[in-house]
Amino acid sequence: MTVQTAYTVDHAAAYSGQPANENGLDIKSMVCNAVILPGRVVVRVGVTDVVKPPAAADDKVMGVAIRTLEHEVGTTQVLQYEDEEMVAIAEAGEIWVLVEDAVAIGGAAFYRHTTSDFGLFRSDVDGGEAEALDGAYYTSAAGAGGLAKVKIPVHTP
Repeated sequence: MTVQTAYTVDHAAAYSGQPANENGLDIKSMVCNAVILPGRVVVRVGVTDVVKPPAAADDKVMGVAIRTLEHEVGTTQVLQYEDEEMVAIAEAGEIWVLVEDAVAIGGAAFYRHTTSDFGLFRSDVDGGEAEALDGAYYTSAAGAGGLAKVKIPVHTP
């Protein structure tokens, strides 16, 4: 049996998918039909209350998957929502997200829908492989692979 002998007192300032604050936070619960990572954009499947990672620019965006305290690492040892689980989605508000490249305060928020890392945030369209999240913008700056806050405006899905 192994024993933990080292402890850190420095906790992360935030996690991808963590609400930045409660101001204007609008949350909806839907069912996944694929693996979804917290802090990633999710899109509607047809006209149902089912969501999945984006796969095309014209997918109907529902919001950003929220990391919840009651949902932790599963059998894969990765913090993710599994197929057919309920997922909490921020339809509006401010949320922490992992960014693929450097982003600036006030810059438009884009999400990847082609190739890999579906739903991951970035700063531009990346040759047509990413799409702007309607009206969303960064409220903090971050370097590639860092965490930034995204403000998602109120919308009607």
